[in-house]
Amino acid sequence: VIDDDPFNNLLCSGNIRQLFPDTDIQTFTNPVTALDYIRIEYPTAGPQTTMLFLDITMPELLAWEVLDSFEAFGAEVKQQFKIYILSSSLDVNDIEKANSNPRISGYIHKPLDVPQLLNLF
Repeated sequence: VIDDDPFNNLLCSGNIRQLFPDTDIQTFTNPVTALDYIRIEYPTAGPQTTMLFLDITMPELLAWEVLDSFEAFGAEVKQQFKIYILSSSLDVNDIEKANSNPRISGYIHKPLDVPQLLNLF
């Protein structure tokens, strides 16, 4: 989860943990730190898919800038991720921009809750 709101990260973690108690959950309030983590921890293709929930508006980088940076990773890294925009924005332009990006698997309105997670699976 990449979101500058620590409370939202805590809420996301708790809801994910309800469905998947043994999963490894990483949360970041700084998108640059998250990108560094991905660069270090995902150098080669892994056996599992990582779901990334990405907020649109953050002080350091917008989601669109994070996605631009993400494109610099090799295919072996990018193929490990399913990226979802997680936002409170109801702006049609944001939703359309997310839906038109082939890297984004979906647009989820905050807060991420258990029923939304169940819909992803």
